[in-house]
Amino acid sequence: MTVTNVVWVRDQRGRPTLELDLDGHPAHIRSSQKTALLERGIVDGMIFLASDRAAQLPNIHLHNAVEAAYAADLAGCTDDSGVFGLYQEMCAAIRRDDWRAGPRPPTVVEPGMQR
Repeated sequence: MTVTNVVWVRDQRGRPTLELDLDGHPAHIRSSQKTALLERGIVDGMIFLASDRAAQLPNIHLHNAVEAAYAADLAGCTDDSGVFGLYQEMCAAIRRDDWRAGPRPPTVVEPGMQR
């Protein structure tokens, strides 16, 4: 998976948010996520039209095995380790009170690339 255009922004409510593209597909990952997902290394925030939601199954942004019972609920999620790392980096900056909106390096993370 290729990650590009990584930037920290404030959402419409002013909350810190990670925006990026995954293989050219936009993601808007809010700093507040469901604990049950985070415990599994998953974040939610893929953007697509509601009419396209059914087409996301099986979810191409999930790499590990997902129980079939949860598959429909995970449309719009990713467990990509690079994306999860970027999310953790953002949360750490928020905890340190060091979060600032703007582009984040690296701008491209490709499979097998070390961060």
